[in-house]
Amino acid sequence: MTPKRWQQVKELFTSAKDLSADERERFLDAHIAGDAELRSEVESLLASYSEGDDEAGFAPTQFWMADDSSLLGKNIGAYTIVREIARGGMGVVYEGRRETEFKQRVAIKLIRSGLGTEDTVRRFHAERSALARLNHPNIAKLLDGGSLPDARLLNESSRRPDGQGTPYFVMEYVDGIPIDAYCDEKKLSIHDRLQLYRTVCAAVQYAHQNLIVHRDLKPGNIFATPTGVKLLDFGIAKLLSPDMSDDMTQTQNMQRFFTPEYASPEQILGAPVTTSSDIYSLGVLLYKLLTGQRPYQIKTATPRDLEQAILENEPTKPSSVVSRSDAFAAENRSTTTLKLAKTLSGDLDTIVLKALQKEPERRYASVQQLDEDLRRYLAGRPVAARKDSFGYRFSKFVRRNQIAVAAFVIVNLVIIGGIGGVIWQGLRAERERDRAQAESEKAQEVIRVLNEMLSAADVTRATKKDVTVAEILDQASQRIERDFANRPELAADLLSTIGSTYESLQLFDKAEAAKRKVLELQRQLRGSDHPKVAEALHALGEIHYMRENRAVAESLFSQSLAIFHKHAEPSKAYALMLNDYGVFVQDEGKYTLADSLLLSALKIYHEVPGDNRKDIATSLHNLALSKDWQGKYQEADSLYRVSLAIQREVYGNNNVLIAFTIGNLGYIAEARKDYTEAERLFRESLAIRRSMLSENHSDLAASKIKLGIFLVEHGTAFAEAERLCREALDALMQHNPNLKRLLARAHLGIGQALHKQRKIHEAENDLRIAVAYFMQTQPLNPRCVADAQITLAENLLEQHRDQESETQILQAQKVLHSASADSSAEMVRSKKVLEYLCAARKKVR
Repeated sequence: MTPKRWQQVKELFTSAKDLSADERERFLDAHIAGDAELRSEVESLLASYSEGDDEAGFAPTQFWMADDSSLLGKNIGAYTIVREIARGGMGVVYEGRRETEFKQRVAIKLIRSGLGTEDTVRRFHAERSALARLNHPNIAKLLDGGSLPDARLLNESSRRPDGQGTPYFVMEYVDGIPIDAYCDEKKLSIHDRLQLYRTVCAAVQYAHQNLIVHRDLKPGNIFATPTGVKLLDFGIAKLLSPDMSDDMTQTQNMQRFFTPEYASPEQILGAPVTTSSDIYSLGVLLYKLLTGQRPYQIKTATPRDLEQAILENEPTKPSSVVSRSDAFAAENRSTTTLKLAKTLSGDLDTIVLKALQKEPERRYASVQQLDEDLRRYLAGRPVAARKDSFGYRFSKFVRRNQIAVAAFVIVNLVIIGGIGGVIWQGLRAERERDRAQAESEKAQEVIRVLNEMLSAADVTRATKKDVTVAEILDQASQRIERDFANRPELAADLLSTIGSTYESLQLFDKAEAAKRKVLELQRQLRGSDHPKVAEALHALGEIHYMRENRAVAESLFSQSLAIFHKHAEPSKAYALMLNDYGVFVQDEGKYTLADSLLLSALKIYHEVPGDNRKDIATSLHNLALSKDWQGKYQEADSLYRVSLAIQREVYGNNNVLIAFTIGNLGYIAEARKDYTEAERLFRESLAIRRSMLSENHSDLAASKIKLGIFLVEHGTAFAEAERLCREALDALMQHNPNLKRLLARAHLGIGQALHKQRKIHEAENDLRIAVAYFMQTQPLNPRCVADAQITLAENLLEQHRDQESETQILQAQKVLHSASADSSAEMVRSKKVLEYLCAARKKVR
């Protein structure tokens, strides 16, 4: 295959990889008509994206391959195999050369002789697919790929059972040695080793941003050359992309291809692997580069002892290890033993040990955070891993300076909630320097004007102890309409920001008024068919969605999408609309459409310039939620954790989205029947929201209800559950009486808690209200309605009101049947109650 041909394959693969199976077929039919060979190559790359395809026609036995040595001197495409370079768990790598006018050395990877099972071939395709996604100076580049025409290259008896050749791929040749050997050979200092190690971090972080976990980071897969490092061997890499079946990348079976010395505890246990596993392996690598030893000092080297040490032992501090070492380790680092121990003591000890935490959540949240701490260390600045008292210091400051902090919070709430979007939209949408400068200046003017208005409001009202954020914003809104009538573009930006702040405070009437005015101004400025109008429609639709005015929200979202589709230019605003509409249809149970919209949003976020991590984290979370609702808990868990890692990288540990994600991980733990972990996660989510939100906020109410219902169903703290749900109900009735779904859940939790406390008659009233509220929600959630009806039926049964109980059960079954939920947990539960009723009646007779 020529380089030009391979480029064509890669372009087609990139365009088709995010499509559904049917869409892929139509795409390939349209773009590769009449070229069966090209289509075969593209489909082989796409194979690693299929949902566990059994590849019909492949025999379950091993594919026969000639002995590896027989390939020496043979040609693969334009390359001649010269020698074997290395072999690993499933592949063998050869040096290849092209003796044309463009002489070139390459590395060619094939499946090892005797290992061509279906699983190995799939894993091999997965590695090739992973490499096709990556283009980074510190990752060995994929140059070519294809399938061996076995009958021609070897002999007729070597043909695979499916008639296809054995897959291969060609990478750039890396003329280097393992990074630890290179550092010792050059006697690099600790400073130089850290600089080299940071380039490894950059490569791994890039892979993670492309949703790829390497899973086998070790010196043998990281080669150093005089020009830098190269990350190699993605043979057991895991693609976190949700449309990627994990069958070909999981290593939870007996064939464990990872290297135990560098494996994380979760890999040893066969638990789900995320980016945090690579962070652990990077910690082991850093330990080795700094000390010359591995973290666990064990007397015997059996696999079992090593695994036990990784799971149970605490690694010795690097500074302690080198202080007991001979002079050889220090000499290889161009220093003395005493100086080496002193250098490692303190910050470097802390950084390494944080990366090596047993629990993934206690490690660095991302490789970028690890790299940032190393950058700080090298610059002589305090590292984040040691900084743990800021929250306490800040809370003391807030208590001393309440008025000043209130004004500061208002301004930053506004800036973070709205102006950040203006700045980034300018930077990503206007590529020319002068246009970007104009957008930046406009954003700065908005910030300046808001600061002036908010400061003035604070001064004029400072004598009133009960001055609120809302009152200050009201004054600002009035000034905007009065003082900026002749500057409609600036007025629109200011009102948009004010509207977003009202929204964050859940003052929806005022938010709607502000955003409706923005839409009016944008239409006056730009006509009815402009991306800025689409953004304004989207923003107004969000308000109606949050108020559960779904019909209005859908109309506004549809108008917005129509404008974005017409302009067809990838932008952050377009991606935001796709994300929000994905969530909207997700509520209606249209999960396939929701997944498609969310994947499209993620694709755009990866394409447009700027720091889009917050938005990527949000869309990944929403995609996880979709998988969660579909019962695909393993996929959901992985996506939630990737999202959470990005969130913590951006926000730290306290943020409302972090609380939401942790709460949803609690649902996953509950589904796995790990109730201790589920309760811990629900309480952590609630604690974060308590620290960030007012007592009247609906998100805080949702957390209280979530924990309350959990305690009723899986615990014994029924009084606490009742209290939590009543607190939530009081806040909702006072401030958000239109949020029927949350009101229904609050009454359901109260009713369940009262029932468990044997207050049967009292419970009935709340349960009936819960059923009524669930029936009013739009779209109707059949499983929620049925769950409430069954709970009411159980209550009536306790009161010996069998006929009424049966009526509720039959209604619940009818609702479930109409929603094709005949195999749901609720249907099973309803049948058990009905069986109990029938048995009770027989006893009476």
